[in-house]
Amino acid sequence: MPRHPLLSLRQLCHVIVVILYCISFVIPLVESLSTRLPPTKRPRRYGNSSCTKIQRGRISWHRHSKSRFPCCPAAATCIRLTNNDVDENTELRFLKDVTAVWTKYTDYGDLPYESALRALKAYHEVHGNLVIPRGFIVPSRDEYPPEWHGAKLSRHIYNMKWWQKHIAQHSHRVAQLNQLGFVWERLQPEWNLFMESLVYYSSMYGNVMVPSSFVIPHEDERWPKAIWGYPLGNVVYRVRFRNDFLLGENAVERKNQLDGLE
Repeated sequence: MPRHPLLSLRQLCHVIVVILYCISFVIPLVESLSTRLPPTKRPRRYGNSSCTKIQRGRISWHRHSKSRFPCCPAAATCIRLTNNDVDENTELRFLKDVTAVWTKYTDYGDLPYESALRALKAYHEVHGNLVIPRGFIVPSRDEYPPEWHGAKLSRHIYNMKWWQKHIAQHSHRVAQLNQLGFVWERLQPEWNLFMESLVYYSSMYGNVMVPSSFVIPHEDERWPKAIWGYPLGNVVYRVRFRNDFLLGENAVERKNQLDGLE
């Protein structure tokens, strides 16, 4: 004999009443706990890969992801202010103070020639030459201009744009750089440096099967100074598996140059 439908409906009503009764106790408890916790806000971020954090009256430097706020020579200085310790007026005032120094330049190549010359002289006094490793980063020391601190010196100095802007129309500066041992052969397209490195490797080892970890050694007179420290193995790997340098209008010509070495 089937059960009466009112029995199941009555049981359902009892369940709903019990649930509502429990909720009436839980909601006030959650509200009381939430009032005891301090309010939190997500920190506001400005800038690029480096930023300044103000927290509890202290300033420290750290890194985070890139953004669109170019407030230093390489668009690399920015500010992050935490929520409860600094008000908005202090935040804006500190932002203006920091960016006032750096917003004049958007790239290290835009820095004055005299500033770059001081950085080169400082490097020369320590190392005795200007064969600057590609990974060399200017240390935060007094002998280097502060605007160059943290920059990859060779990337911005051995650069055709820097040469055209600061050297091409100023012949007297060539003599200044020659006295320091400036390596003019490094002022050429990256493809030319790659091919020169590969030709020298082929002549020494009889093949172009370059290990991916191979880097042309420094202070080895068998290699031209222009390619000391060149990561030949890594570049060969990228050419083989990613077709770096082999796209565009010069692709066929460059492939023929590589075929001539094999």
